[in-house]
Amino acid sequence: DQSGFPDLPEPLTSPGVFFSFSFLFVCGFSGTYPCKATQRGWEEWQDVVAITGDSHFQMAISSKVGGVMMTSKQINSTLSNHIQHIHPTSSPVGRTSWMEMVGSPFNLSTTYQSFFTYHRDISNSCLTSFQGDLILTGGSESEYCSRCSSSGSQPYVAKWSLEGRADGMGPPEFEDGIVQNMNEAREAHACLEFEDGIVVSGGFHYRRAQGPNGGPPSETVELKNSAEFYNGVEWIQMQNMLMPRSSFQLQPMCGAVLAIGGESLLNAET
Repeated sequence: DQSGFPDLPEPLTSPGVFFSFSFLFVCGFSGTYPCKATQRGWEEWQDVVAITGDSHFQMAISSKVGGVMMTSKQINSTLSNHIQHIHPTSSPVGRTSWMEMVGSPFNLSTTYQSFFTYHRDISNSCLTSFQGDLILTGGSESEYCSRCSSSGSQPYVAKWSLEGRADGMGPPEFEDGIVQNMNEAREAHACLEFEDGIVVSGGFHYRRAQGPNGGPPSETVELKNSAEFYNGVEWIQMQNMLMPRSSFQLQPMCGAVLAIGGESLLNAET
């Protein structure tokens, strides 16, 4: 009640959330309208049109585009991810909608020996902005060969710029290799644009492998407390957090970065 916002119309787990231009945007609802918005003093939430059939919404502000940007992924798919944008000051919230951006839908992948393409699952990637561009860090990929398979967290960093491809040969799209990969592979981590750079911290590192001889697969999960800072050129190791955690948020406060919430144990103790 003290926040001034109405209660959510339904319980949500890890929704996409952003507060901008006096509007609170939340995506992750069930039904026809996965996204809604409200303001302090309103008694209810307003439906906001967005792409349906998606999950794992993440939001960041882009000074170049002017407004809130959002990534999401099609449910049960690693091949169709979306980028959408909303500028709430252009019209009343009931008359505006999330608009799909150039470079959407998209997928990210790596190729091994020109034969195998491994598509990235951005379910546990982290989205932030950097100098007006979008940065998507981490995630996971599954790899297959004729008699074995493996999957695990990745250190990849993808960049989307309103100015187009980095080589100047095409419209905006998420590109790997423009920003250096993180020092550590991670997912379900937090990220934040901070002091002319990017902070990433926490999350977990997951690895699963299945050999050719049958038997149960081997699995390892490491919850992380490490942190690193991208200064525009390279990733630099930072001081570790006091406690490992995943699925949390970073926020600036008094010239420092504050970690809020999350899971501190692999059995999801908060």
